[in-house]
Amino acid sequence: MDSSISLKDINVNEVSLFIKILKGETNLTLMAKDLGITLQGVRYYITTMKEKGFLEDFKITPKGYEYLSSVMKLLKGFVVEGTDIIFKSTDWECISDSNFKAGEIVYLHMDGGFLHACKQSKNNEAEAIAVESAKAGNKLRIRDIKGIININFGTVWIETIENLNENNSEIIRDRIIKLVETERENFRIFVMGEGAYSILSSEIDVNIFAPLAGAFDCANRGLDSKIYTTAESLNLNFEEFSALKEKFPNVKTNLTTFKI
Repeated sequence: MDSSISLKDINVNEVSLFIKILKGETNLTLMAKDLGITLQGVRYYITTMKEKGFLEDFKITPKGYEYLSSVMKLLKGFVVEGTDIIFKSTDWECISDSNFKAGEIVYLHMDGGFLHACKQSKNNEAEAIAVESAKAGNKLRIRDIKGIININFGTVWIETIENLNENNSEIIRDRIIKLVETERENFRIFVMGEGAYSILSSEIDVNIFAPLAGAFDCANRGLDSKIYTTAESLNLNFEEFSALKEKFPNVKTNLTTFKI
């Protein structure tokens, strides 16, 4: 395919029709509705694609595949470059470990789940430019990040309390409280659902709102977390759990059962 193809040569509607035909769609009326153009417009693009040799008997020809491949490569490069420009030009915030002046190079590292900036690179940290001056311990705005911020992703542990009822709630409460006293050194503790909340909220300081999102955010920042819940609550929230696993692929999960 002609390597001189450029962004100005790409027609979004035509490319969209290519994709729909690849997916096996044949209803021109539905295509027009999805693309927000008239049926006449769809027929025009189909005719043009046939004249270019991209389409034959409503099937994409080898020439059409070659053209589409070239277009996708060009669009991919455009998106990657644009995303990189946006990323570099977007202001981030971090915690300043030292006094910085605007324009200084800072080195980035994670500490306690938060992004910090220091003056010297220790382990090939990512670097950025300070947008403003800041004193040690204050918020620092940065941009033009280069390199990869090193994060040791954490694990989300979900402890499902088995068969919680009126007869065993006090025993379970006492045992979990003793566990939490030692776990706090290694985990951020959450409770999910009314069952776990009813036996633990008054006894220990726990995170009770948006527990799944909070636990995954902690792990994504390098902190292990543990959620105490019941089977009923886990079942109700399993769709969210699955979505978060997909959103944060680097976060490990471990589901266990708490038994007495």
